[in-house]
Amino acid sequence: MAKTFSAGGVAHGAKYWRLTIDVKESGGERRRLTKTTKIACTKNSTRGRSAALTALRQWRDELIRQAEAEDSVGSGTPTADYAEDFITRHSEVAPATREEYMRAVRDLRLARIGEVPISMLKPSDVQDWMIWLRDERGLGSASRNKKHGVLAMVCKYAAAIGDAPIIATGLLKAPKDLPKPVNSLTESSALEVAAQLRARLPEPLALAGIIALMTGMRRGEICALMGRDFDAKAGTLGISRTLHSKGQGIYALGDTKTSQGNRTIILPESVAALLRARKKNSISQWIFPQPTSPELPMNPGTAYRRLKTLLEEAGLPSIRFHDLRHTFATHALTSGVDAKTLSGILGHTNASFTLDTYTHVTSDMQKQACGIVGGFMEDIFGKELKPWQENEKPATEP
Repeated sequence: MAKTFSAGGVAHGAKYWRLTIDVKESGGERRRLTKTTKIACTKNSTRGRSAALTALRQWRDELIRQAEAEDSVGSGTPTADYAEDFITRHSEVAPATREEYMRAVRDLRLARIGEVPISMLKPSDVQDWMIWLRDERGLGSASRNKKHGVLAMVCKYAAAIGDAPIIATGLLKAPKDLPKPVNSLTESSALEVAAQLRARLPEPLALAGIIALMTGMRRGEICALMGRDFDAKAGTLGISRTLHSKGQGIYALGDTKTSQGNRTIILPESVAALLRARKKNSISQWIFPQPTSPELPMNPGTAYRRLKTLLEEAGLPSIRFHDLRHTFATHALTSGVDAKTLSGILGHTNASFTLDTYTHVTSDMQKQACGIVGGFMEDIFGKELKPWQENEKPATEP
């Protein structure tokens, strides 16, 4: 054990007995700890002194146990282990709060950040964890910030005792603007995924995946679809609700994500035909009910996990359910669908949000447009001289 503790003694205070313990650090530094008990100083000082000495021994034993535990963790300890040790020994909070802290630790363990030594954490590790909490756990900004607050508390402690002396201030601030992940499939990969999903019909999740790929609907919106939302004659879907994540795998029915989320989309005839067949044989009000409880809608988390299983069985790359939405949007833009129309289909707040989200696509489209315009101008002015250039050769005087 790096530290040693020796009982300094007990003494009368103004009202209560006081305890002192002398501490010798591993580097030789000495300091004295004091603690005021709740043992009253009465006329019977013998009994009070005896109780104070007992409290002193208990305090010393507690400090020794704590120091021994601290020796088991240090700068090289993985962040998740370090956080759990800190919360177990130092957080004097209500049981409900402690459980909330431990849930944050469990999320650290599930992500890559949990394996990173506490002294080697970087702001990029924290941002990656925040993105993971958003995309894989489906947590909103308030829930993410709570978990970040737990990590920041642990980091401050690690910095204070020297386990992470050069800890970056970026670790202690929750990232405000997380980059929007846009992972879309290439055309060939999208066709292969669609073929594999179709081959697994009438598997409900296969149809759900096809709808996401062909309409860009969110998985919460798909899982919340009712039979009455589908107009079989017109071949349209009315979207007016979604399933929101409440954390811990719990979802609740609610309004769509944005005010523009309430919308009606026209389905490709192939998808409309599949939905007609499903609606005809349905025994539930939900288009995608839970297999064991058809009176309830399918859990979006189940949809995500089942999709990953289908792709793994087919030997295809693992993607998120939301990537099917990104694939639809990306190929819609590159195929010439204007941003305002696409924004309405996706249920975005406005067209500018759509353009900002798929800036990688619009950048490529700008380059393509520039190439077209450049070629057109060359046909008129020739390759040697562009209309925005000046002729550098001075005119010859007669």
